[in-house]
Amino acid sequence: PTLHIASIYALLSEFPGANHVASAHLTHLKNILSDASNGHYGREKAIEIRDVARNSIGSKMPAKSLELKHTIQLIRELNTEVEEIEREINSIMETIHSPITTIPGMGIRMGAMILAEIGDFHNFDSADKILAYAGLSPSTYQSGQLINCYSHMEKRGSRYLRYAIFNATK
Repeated sequence: PTLHIASIYALLSEFPGANHVASAHLTHLKNILSDASNGHYGREKAIEIRDVARNSIGSKMPAKSLELKHTIQLIRELNTEVEEIEREINSIMETIHSPITTIPGMGIRMGAMILAEIGDFHNFDSADKILAYAGLSPSTYQSGQLINCYSHMEKRGSRYLRYAIFNATK
């Protein structure tokens, strides 16, 4: 369904080119797919992938194969780091016991973004000032007798806070 799943990463790490897949032993190919997909993909998928690789017109470039292996390794390392950061954010949010996550539709990630950008809510006298800080207050344009009747949002303030509030409302 997508390239970014564990079974594809395992397959491409072991066989980084179409020629590698085409010459792979079917049992080995099936075992890699089955182990990485927790049994979701089996012999039929291995046969299908090997047949497609045999009919592929892909190039046989060792440098590209090496680059692919290292790219997959980097993606795995970054995913590990993202998971570690998210665990730490969850731990911090549990520690501070903020009621922001009790708002319907507000997850831990968006709540943490809002809290990180605003800091202490007591620094703002009203909700309007928080909206102005986020750049979500409507702008007005007046010049003499002319008053703009089509006000639009200002784009000043913290773009990260604006992003978090906007996505939390969606």
